[in-house]
Amino acid sequence: MEDKFKSIECNDDDVMQFGENTYKVDKLKQSINNICNDSLACAVNQELNRQRIQLTRKHPSATFFKDGVECKILNLGSKKWKKGRVKINISIEFYLDDEENNHSESSLDDLRQMFNETQS
Repeated sequence: MEDKFKSIECNDDDVMQFGENTYKVDKLKQSINNICNDSLACAVNQELNRQRIQLTRKHPSATFFKDGVECKILNLGSKKWKKGRVKINISIEFYLDDEENNHSESSLDDLRQMFNETQS
């Protein structure tokens, strides 16, 4: 998808439409963050445990989505560990459909509207 479309910036006050429903980007982001902090964090933790990957015992799994969890990383070719945090970040991206198709659909809609107005 990234090869085909170019991501555009969305502001919190922008509005998105899904079918007949419209939502401000901010409300959508808040809802997704709430889901991530609760149920998704629990699901991630359960799946990691199932695969016998124990990342931390001190922090609740929701910490991965908020402040991150302390860890160390050893980069390939490096001689020492680096301290830091790992955080799971979920982003909302909007990809504009092919502008050429949008323009032709819009022109077709304009023609239909003009035709309907002349028929009335």
